[in-house]
Amino acid sequence: MSAESPIVAESSYSEGVLSSSTYSINDEDIIAVVEAGGSSGGFKILSLRPTTDDDSPFELRITPATILPKVFLDRWLYPELPSYLQEDHLYTLISTRSGTGLATVFSVVLQTVLEAVGVPATKQTLVETQSSDSIKDFTTTTLLPNANHGRKQTVLLLSGDGGIVEVINAIGQSGQRSRYSWS
Repeated sequence: MSAESPIVAESSYSEGVLSSSTYSINDEDIIAVVEAGGSSGGFKILSLRPTTDDDSPFELRITPATILPKVFLDRWLYPELPSYLQEDHLYTLISTRSGTGLATVFSVVLQTVLEAVGVPATKQTLVETQSSDSIKDFTTTTLLPNANHGRKQTVLLLSGDGGIVEVINAIGQSGQRSRYSWS
């Protein structure tokens, strides 16, 4: 993760590029813009930048800005945390045996973005798989019992498509049926 020099001068936004006298950021690199808060106000632009590093093919860039064009803010300003991220417990499940760099995605990008948009750390649990049964076990020992007790929960699954299949199969094979909806 890197912090850039602040954009303090007026910037322009045209054809998907935010430009100032010191910086330019392309739309395809932007994750979100959040209010910086504090006494200084302003904004933080969260974006990804490709790297040549073999350990991480990208880095999260946080660019502070004081003045941004309205058309840019209308498109990118993250207005408020969705209710499911305010109310639900958030489980981030990392399947260590699938894909490449999933743990890096979490530690370099997702964890910082969640913090920047205001997801409280007390509402988050990180679960890293330890075996081929970890997702199934987590689903039957945590997700289903919580659902059956009416607890709201959200799962971010950093996995291949097999992880989703494992969750669905675990729910189907458990024989438990939640009286609450899944979405």
